[in-house]
Amino acid sequence: MYNVTGDCGVADISYENATGGTNSIDDEPLPWQMTVEMTSGDWAYVSAWGWEGGTITASIHVDGDLKETETGNGDTSCHASAGLFLD
Repeated sequence: MYNVTGDCGVADISYENATGGTNSIDDEPLPWQMTVEMTSGDWAYVSAWGWEGGTITASIHVDGDLKETETGNGDTSCHASAGLFLD
């Protein structure tokens, strides 16, 4: 499961989908989450940009366990991305 949280209001989010492509969403209210079914060896990736400044965190959970997370912050914008190959 992909998660994006933060206090920057809305974010532009990109994530790896189940077929290996990239999906993008603009101006998505936070918090946001998406469940994508993947298998071992797949690349999981989520990236988020907040344009109002503040803090934003992108995380990947596998079977309920946090596997990767990154937090970014800034005065006028913020960005965070997380990625890993699944076991």
